[in-house]
Amino acid sequence: MAKTAAELMAELSHDKSFDNIKQKKAEKIKSLENFFALDEKSIITELLGIGFEVKSVWDFVNSPNNYDEAIPVLIRHLDIYHHPRVLSGILRALAIPELSNNELLWRKVVEIFCSSKSDVEIEIPEERGLQEAAAIAIEALSISSRKKELKILISEKSKSDGAIYLKEKLKKI
Repeated sequence: MAKTAAELMAELSHDKSFDNIKQKKAEKIKSLENFFALDEKSIITELLGIGFEVKSVWDFVNSPNNYDEAIPVLIRHLDIYHHPRVLSGILRALAIPELSNNELLWRKVVEIFCSSKSDVEIEIPEERGLQEAAAIAIEALSISSRKKELKILISEKSKSDGAIYLKEKLKKI
């Protein structure tokens, strides 16, 4: 007869190798958290200076869009080297349709999309997701006047991460 989940967990709780695996995983997570916090320190400090008490740029993602004063800081940090995971958070925080007329933002996001690698080309899992984040921002920023450019992006990067978002947006504009 098969073990229940409770039985398996009870068995694993006495297994030293399982404890070692759990401990190593917890250490890796803590190390990554520290690494990302250090990477984000400059932007978080800058945001704090203008009244935004956030622990990560990811705090803006999927939150109410009441951070207009933070937008210039986020856009400026698109030009500063950040780990792909942090940059993905910035891009997703800027994926706001109300910013669609911001030509500077549009150009920066398109540049990141075109220059970033697809996840299948990236060996380290923590470095994946940038191209998809850029595609999400492009989808949010796309307006009818950019339809031709969107078609070109789709044709040139049809196999890219997030291309589905661009194709869906093209149908709507």
